[in-house]
Amino acid sequence: MEPFMKPPLEMNFSTTEQLSLSERWRRWKETMQLYLGLNMSKASEKEQCAAFRYVIGQDGRDIYNTMKFTEAQTDKIDVLFAKFAEYCEPRRNTIMERYKFNTRVQRDDETADQYVTELKLLAKNCNFGSLEDELIRDRVVYGIKSERVRERLLRERKLTLDKALEVCQINEQSEEQLKVLNDVQSVKAIGKYNKSGNYRSKLDANRRRDFKHNGGNKQEQVSCCGKCGKSHPAKECPAFGKKCFKCDKKNHFAKFCKSKKIHAVDKASTDDEPLRAFRSRWNLVEARQDYHTPQYERKDARKNTRESHGHREIQTTSKGHHVLAKNE
Repeated sequence: MEPFMKPPLEMNFSTTEQLSLSERWRRWKETMQLYLGLNMSKASEKEQCAAFRYVIGQDGRDIYNTMKFTEAQTDKIDVLFAKFAEYCEPRRNTIMERYKFNTRVQRDDETADQYVTELKLLAKNCNFGSLEDELIRDRVVYGIKSERVRERLLRERKLTLDKALEVCQINEQSEEQLKVLNDVQSVKAIGKYNKSGNYRSKLDANRRRDFKHNGGNKQEQVSCCGKCGKSHPAKECPAFGKKCFKCDKKNHFAKFCKSKKIHAVDKASTDDEPLRAFRSRWNLVEARQDYHTPQYERKDARKNTRESHGHREIQTTSKGHHVLAKNE
């Protein structure tokens, strides 16, 4: 008993299809020949021709009715195939077919095997004869999408079509393997980051808990304050409102005072409270140096001038420095 195989679909003779009519006929003819060989190898040619006319569809039967057959050609399956080949495969323009072949390049989503297969199909209509394999090989070198593979192929001294295809296949396999390895490394890196970043998650959880505990009022935290040296919430500096013992200014501690000082003038005892308060005000004095040019120097700049200033006097030296001195 012959094996049963499902017959092919009807032949599509529409002119709006993307594939050409000749290509559609080639594919349908191959399928039909397989069907007849497996299911009707013992049937007569008349039965095979009847099956042909049935499977090809109504459009095919309309075309069949326009064909002319001699008495010797009637009910001959080979003649039937040849008649439809003449209808579906008009005389080809070899120049145009070779142009299609020579301009065919590998697409981005196309493997090397698929590209070479398409080149072989195009070459069948170009009448290359014995040079077909060599011309397909050349087209592979010109049209392959990878510059690195093209350089590799050009270095081969005796490059054949089979060797060119093998090089392209190895390159594709290597790229796929590298992609898998890179994906694995990326997953490991992400896992390592998550593991080392647990403290960050805990810190964020604590912040969210504090935020919820404070009624949702977010408060900015100041670290290493330049006025008190401590970490504290914004606008809650311990030095706020406090007076510096060095510059007599407010809102910072003396340890973090930024005023420039020269040296202490008064060495009074720290046991006396009034004197200690006095020293806190006049203890240190900022230095100031005046800039002079020769044409503006005064002769009396060498003279010491005394200016009364509370309990202290300011003496101007010849160099323009002001120094506090006690009143005798």
